[in-house]
Amino acid sequence: MMNEPEKIAWDAEVEPPATIAVIGAGPLGIETSIYARFLGYDVMLYDIGRPARYVKRWHERLLPACVQDLTTPLGWAALASQRGEDLQPPADTRWTGKQWEEEYLTPLAKTDLIYESVFFNTRVAEVGRLSFRTDECDDFQSRCNDEFFLTLQSQLRGEYNTRADIVIDCRSARQTIAGLGVGGMKAIGQTALDGDLLTDWPLDFIFDDQTRRDALIDKKIFLVGDGGQSQRFALEFVSAKWLSETAKLYWLVRPSKSGETQTWIEDNLRTNSTAASVQVINGWGLTKLRRSESSWLLEFLSGDESLVEMIVDHVVGLASERYDGSITKSLHLNRDGDQYDSPRSTKTWPESSVASNADNQFDLGNTCRSTTDEPHYFCLPSSAKNFGPEGMQYAYSAITDLFALLGGRSNLDLYKITAAARQ
Repeated sequence: MMNEPEKIAWDAEVEPPATIAVIGAGPLGIETSIYARFLGYDVMLYDIGRPARYVKRWHERLLPACVQDLTTPLGWAALASQRGEDLQPPADTRWTGKQWEEEYLTPLAKTDLIYESVFFNTRVAEVGRLSFRTDECDDFQSRCNDEFFLTLQSQLRGEYNTRADIVIDCRSARQTIAGLGVGGMKAIGQTALDGDLLTDWPLDFIFDDQTRRDALIDKKIFLVGDGGQSQRFALEFVSAKWLSETAKLYWLVRPSKSGETQTWIEDNLRTNSTAASVQVINGWGLTKLRRSESSWLLEFLSGDESLVEMIVDHVVGLASERYDGSITKSLHLNRDGDQYDSPRSTKTWPESSVASNADNQFDLGNTCRSTTDEPHYFCLPSSAKNFGPEGMQYAYSAITDLFALLGGRSNLDLYKITAAARQ
């Protein structure tokens, strides 16, 4: 016997021209805004930086997906209408991050559909309800009918408020500096010095600038961690010829992981003549950081638990990810693998806003991956953050499901409609 479809405890249908606040102007935020505008919704797209800034950091790195997986028929239709011609490349074309940003995402954000609705350098600091506090949820439908009240921090306008009927959170996560100390904690002195850490990757576009390059040439660089981000940094370190021929990378890894790391170096860097410029050090993490005008003085706990001091020129600060925002902090998402600042509120929230109620006629269907415990606050899947084909297509299908839910039409799919019209 098949399981009954899940139901939601509030009427999700909202007709245009309701106002939608989209948080995050990456690929999903831009795509969500275009989709919403095609349907007639009013849109406000906010980003703490500039649109597609994370994609731009991929620079000349080749993306792991083809054009057909990174773009949509709706996006190309919007661009063709704006340009007066269809410039869509062959479906199997492989783009770099720079090409995706310059040829698709930024032009899409500049189309007449959403150009005046994009607010860059604007942080969504807080999200609340006009009439209800976060812990008040006796009546989900009343809460659903209430407006969102947002606090924004803009470089241009300062701090101000706005309202929205729907919030769609398209941030993959907020980037923060990971702890460099033992157990992933912050080392003594790190919090005050986070802003001085090296947070750019060796193959980032920022190092097209010779002045930026000169700051790293012939320098000693210190890297902490044994995960995928550390491996990527080491790989880019030896790939950036301008840097790795003269610079030295000291890589601190936990003793339990040092053998695996050394094997990884042999498997991935042994054909590179600069692999010898990477030196693995056994240690549990940094204990102290100090900075002079020209160097860093580090203290770390070595594998034998002795304290070792070392002077280097740069310390790498790799990014970790988390969300912020008052409502976001208290959300319990119906998705696996997403991490938030705070645990779900335990005050008066029911076990879940997703309920099997025979009297409730609003099918949730596949959109449980986007719905949250807050009525009309949606979080699109972050599985697209690595820009792989499955992740992007999954995320685009989540956009379809979300607007089918809002429109009360399970068969609503603008991608299929647009693709058929373009043939």
